[in-house]
Amino acid sequence: ISFTTRFSGVLTVTRCSNGEIEMDFPADEPQGSAGCEALKGTRAIEGLGLSEDQILWSGQNQTGDLFVEVSPTSFCSLQPAQELLAQVEARGVVPFCACSEGLEEALGLDAGHLQGVDFVSRFFGPRIGIAEDPVTGSAHCGLGPLWASRLGRQGEKQPVIGYQASERGGRVAVVVDGGRARLRGNAVTVLEGRLRLPTGCGAVTKA
Repeated sequence: ISFTTRFSGVLTVTRCSNGEIEMDFPADEPQGSAGCEALKGTRAIEGLGLSEDQILWSGQNQTGDLFVEVSPTSFCSLQPAQELLAQVEARGVVPFCACSEGLEEALGLDAGHLQGVDFVSRFFGPRIGIAEDPVTGSAHCGLGPLWASRLGRQGEKQPVIGYQASERGGRVAVVVDGGRARLRGNAVTVLEGRLRLPTGCGAVTKA
């Protein structure tokens, strides 16, 4: 299915041969630097329950999300304060860390749950009415290209794998190909219905 959107052009959703759903989005890699420079003047550090010396890297993408890299130990000790995060002038705040040995146990996940995962993240967006999003596609449009650049992976056969550590949790594979980020994962049908479109309307078409 192809969706013609106002800001991102045509977005295509397809079902892969293994049953996963693939969504094709513009890549939106955050730009930043080591340390907490991108967070200066915001309440993001305090809002995540961190200190400046815990920030390994920070940056922002065109969507307006703030990305905050910390160590796995610091990631597991996040203490988000929604009232402070709501004061951050960003669409969302995305803390993340590299996946490492022992992270599964620290996050209370079953053994093998993070097998093959490259990075782990969370998404807080109280400024836009989302306390914490279970799995955020737009955040992975930034994280995927960032980690693909770091790990030297590009194209169909070299995806990067992220896990969003919300209460529900979710695994997202990201194929970075040029200026596109193709997100893949499993989906569950929660609603079925029909759309009636005016004659000649091309907003939604079958791929």
